Amino acid sequence: MLIEHPENASLGTVARAQTLAVLEGLDPDRKRILLQFLYESDLIEAEKPVITLRGANLRGAYLKGAFLEGADLERAERLTQEQIDEAFGDEDTKLPDHLQRPAHWGKRDRPRAPKQKGYQGAPPRTTNINAWR
Repeated sequence: MLIEHPENASLGTVARAQTLAVLEGLDPDRKRILLQFLYESDLIEAEKPVITLRGANLRGAYLKGAFLEGADLERAERLTQEQIDEAFGDEDTKLPDHLQRPAHWGKRDRPRAPKQKGYQGAPPRTTNINAWR
């Protein structure tokens, strides 16, 4: 991976800084879109995250139906139980200590949600879905 190359060691730090800055200015729908992009791009995987969400302001992020299986959300801020309850995760998804893993979240023995080849983008809940095709 490009970021793993020694000459590019600071790229992960720059990507994290830009991600945190962008999250601050996004509305709830666009926060979901950004999180889904980071997930589908394998950038926030719990096992080896390229971008950590430490300090990420996820207040109000609309996560209904978001696939976050194996994502590292452990150090994200302002994440609520209600948001987590609306998302999909698994036993590998790292959560902040104050949140409980929802009962509907799958086990690791179940196949993960398919990741799109090339991010398609999740439509905001108020937009006509046909406009995204």
